Amino acid sequence: MNFWSVYLWTFVGGASSAAALALIGAHLAARNQSVQALVMSQGAGLGVVLALALRSPTPEVHTHSDDVLPLIFGAAASAAAFFICEGLVRRRWPARNAYFIGLFCLLMALSYTLVAMVPRLESHMAASYFGDLTLASEHEQIVISTLALLATLYLLKQWRVLTSWSFDSVTFGSFIPTRFERRHHFIFLALTMILVSASVHFLGLLFTLASLFIPSLVIGRLRRQLSGVAWRLALGAAVSVVSGMSISLSEGHLPTVPTIAMMLVVCSVFVALPWRTK
Repeated sequence: MNFWSVYLWTFVGGASSAAALALIGAHLAARNQSVQALVMSQGAGLGVVLALALRSPTPEVHTHSDDVLPLIFGAAASAAAFFICEGLVRRRWPARNAYFIGLFCLLMALSYTLVAMVPRLESHMAASYFGDLTLASEHEQIVISTLALLATLYLLKQWRVLTSWSFDSVTFGSFIPTRFERRHHFIFLALTMILVSASVHFLGLLFTLASLFIPSLVIGRLRRQLSGVAWRLALGAAVSVVSGMSISLSEGHLPTVPTIAMMLVVCSVFVALPWRTK
């Protein structure tokens, strides 16, 4: 069976999303915001579940639809979770990550409480964590492909500006950014929240978190210099989706997203090793 023609937009949507998320994740990891990203992702999941609960009065809720309300609610909840992390948990507080984990647990508890109150959401909750790229509709894949490609183009074009912000924020803690830097920081945060929300809704939490951090952790460990990191992140993530989905569809019994997550490690090592410096 020629699954390439059947799942063409699935390959495009998954590969472009993984590439954009890998670029975003590199900055989040560099800024020590990995746990905040976990909270944001869970917040996006809660927003999506809330939108589904409010949207459909019918006994069954389909995991995927053309409705933009879950995406809007997910992005709003993700933004709220981020600003709670940054606004309520001070940078000088000890054990900051413990507060973030506590907030993550609270958001997860709220999600499952909402599912218990609206039982028709159980199928969505079960699929939202591990995900399955083949379940997303062509319309959804086109939407997330467009968002991801725009995000990737922006991130690659402004890579040096964003890298400078990441370096300064970690090195100096608090500093006074220029208006130009603040504008790009705002755009970066907006893209992060929208893309994370769309990825959690359409592709699942595991796919989102794996794409965010596995490429940056592997390549960052193997690379000793910053030159060429951006295109390696994007390429490794995109190839991981194509190869992982191909293996999953060929074998038939392997789940798509867990296979992609494992290929993220393999492909990230592959794109980093040939240019490794001692």
